[in-house]
Amino acid sequence: MKALLLIPIAVSLFVFSWSILEPVGPNGETTDQEDFQPISSYIVDGAQRQFSVDGTQSHTLVINSAVHWQHKAKTELSEINYSVEGNNGERWNIRASKGLFLDDLGELELSHGVKIEEALRNIEITTDKMLLLTESQRAIGTHTVTLVAKNSRTVGSAFELDLNNSTAKLFGDVKTHYD
Repeated sequence: MKALLLIPIAVSLFVFSWSILEPVGPNGETTDQEDFQPISSYIVDGAQRQFSVDGTQSHTLVINSAVHWQHKAKTELSEINYSVEGNNGERWNIRASKGLFLDDLGELELSHGVKIEEALRNIEITTDKMLLLTESQRAIGTHTVTLVAKNSRTVGSAFELDLNNSTAKLFGDVKTHYD
């Protein structure tokens, strides 16, 4: 008798649990399992150090978290800090709140408060979004960019930065103000 009473309770708990765990879309409606992409892997407080052929460290990538979704060729990153040394000893430090690593291309798309600093020459570059080409150590941005140097502030609508040779080019309605 008690077993018969437990069956409806168990079925009710199962149905309730299933409704909570079912994937939900942005408007609150449930989604098909085919639309739901499970997480393939994730990292919390990660650091990657890459070394050149001669054994010296070429760059460092430190992140707060990373999530790679199954069946997608990109990894979502948060709180990114990328450091690389230029050919003449310049030390570039690039930070952003969010990023996407495009697996197939080896490119890192940074956004939300992108800040590039070079301590040797006291240079700071800020923009909303940029693409970091990790193989060639170049950065490209097509959003408004501000470059602040020792006695000047330059604004443009796009930029290219060669991290190896420490050269920056600003494009589109470039204006410089000197202190």
